[in-house]
Amino acid sequence: QLEDAFQNLYDREFTPAEQCRIRSVTVKDGQAKLQDVGPPKASPCELPSIHPSFIGKANQQIFTNAMYPDTAGRTNCVERLDLNTNEVDRAHFGPDRYAEEPILVPRRGGDKNDETHAYALTLVYDSTEHATDCVVLDAANLAGGAIATVRLPVPITYGFHGMWTDETFL
Repeated sequence: QLEDAFQNLYDREFTPAEQCRIRSVTVKDGQAKLQDVGPPKASPCELPSIHPSFIGKANQQIFTNAMYPDTAGRTNCVERLDLNTNEVDRAHFGPDRYAEEPILVPRRGGDKNDETHAYALTLVYDSTEHATDCVVLDAANLAGGAIATVRLPVPITYGFHGMWTDETFL
């Protein structure tokens, strides 16, 4: 079974060198400069995303799935990293619950220049119950917890990735 082959994929702690961080690459005069960006209190993370209206534009908010504390070994929360204030807004899902990357879904109406005027959707796998929830968060207040939680009819294996579209493909 495919799930059995990957069950221990993240069953260890990552060293600091193995942990993902958000970095910026600047190329000037033929030289590339690499630097860490984001709040110092940001957790090791993977698969950062931004509000879709800001793709290709300057942005100040980055959303990630992250490991908190940084010894967690698995991505067990979703974080919003504010590059202006260096603050971290975090939704933690509790023990034995693992989050996939957040997908930003713009809210209708409102301020089109507000990067947090969106919902953050993530799949959360509960390894104790072998079940998956689709969790909807307010992108402006992740720490406020779920706005809605939908238990999926079948578990989605940890490590699944997806995207949002307004289109219907049925």
